Amino acid sequence: MLAAMRKKKILNLFLWLVIIAFLATIVVVWGLGDNQATTNYVAKIDDTQISYLEYSRAYENTANQMRQLYGSLADTLLSTEGM
Repeated sequence: MLAAMRKKKILNLFLWLVIIAFLATIVVVWGLGDNQATTNYVAKIDDTQISYLEYSRAYENTANQMRQLYGSLADTLLSTEGM
């Protein structure tokens, strides 16, 4: 059966086309995946978009409040909590 399949050139061509199409799909999907990461916001909740600048300011305000409340312990808390 395999020998009969090898003799048929059209089947051989078809299989090569399937392999090429599969590889091309992988390349295209990986290429398009990089373009999707270029959004103008960090988070989107319902219709509200939070920009990186807004997030950064809120983070710094929170970090400064923690430093005022906890002193030197705040840096330890910020580093261990992943903020």
